[in-house]
Amino acid sequence: MFNFYFPKEGNFKQFPSNITIGDKVVSVANKTDLKVVSQRKEVSFETFRDILASGDNGAILNFLNTANLLKGEKGFNFSDLLWLLNDEKIFK
Repeated sequence: MFNFYFPKEGNFKQFPSNITIGDKVVSVANKTDLKVVSQRKEVSFETFRDILASGDNGAILNFLNTANLLKGEKGFNFSDLLWLLNDEKIFK
């Protein structure tokens, strides 16, 4: 996962990451095409990351209260949630 700031809508390419050992390239990721829009048109709640991306704190808290977090329901990963702990209301 990667995060970028885009000042305008449009189609952009992300240069892939490379892994080198010494002076030799040993792995290259695939190029990624990004479509930047002003607002997300569809909000899906298929995965935990979808719920986070919705920005709906009520939906996030409801998921955390009802899901089986230990089994990783809907792809739950605690590290995806860490940035939200800066918000005192969410933290409490």
